[in-house]
Amino acid sequence: MKPSTILTNAQDLCNAPKSHSHLNGDPEGEYFKCHSGDLMEVFGTWRRLGLPERDQNDTPFTQSIVDRWTSFVRTYDPNPDPTYLRIRDYTNTTAEFEASDVWEPVDAADPTMRYLQWPSRQQPLGRDGECAALGMPIDYYLE
Repeated sequence: MKPSTILTNAQDLCNAPKSHSHLNGDPEGEYFKCHSGDLMEVFGTWRRLGLPERDQNDTPFTQSIVDRWTSFVRTYDPNPDPTYLRIRDYTNTTAEFEASDVWEPVDAADPTMRYLQWPSRQQPLGRDGECAALGMPIDYYLE
């Protein structure tokens, strides 16, 4: 496979699928959130780079990711304190956390996956690990 084909496949794999109703990518469509794929949300730079919103949840989603990261930096817990959010009038993040699951601490004996969707969720990784969760056979990663 040519390097340009591999790059195109990786870009397709790591971006929300485009549709007639979502020309910039449909966040409701399933796609992989690849390593470092959250950097624009973490640093809030997607808008500064001139990228368009995919839907009405892009800005609130970015705010919730920034709030998760800053909470983790402050407290080692990615779940912001609801009182802190309320006092600062962070209504978008408050709505996200009311609609989603609390992220439980990492447990090596019982691994979980965190889905960075709107709303986010956490679920057991399962017996077959990442391969089953991603829907790809192990040889996909070995090529």
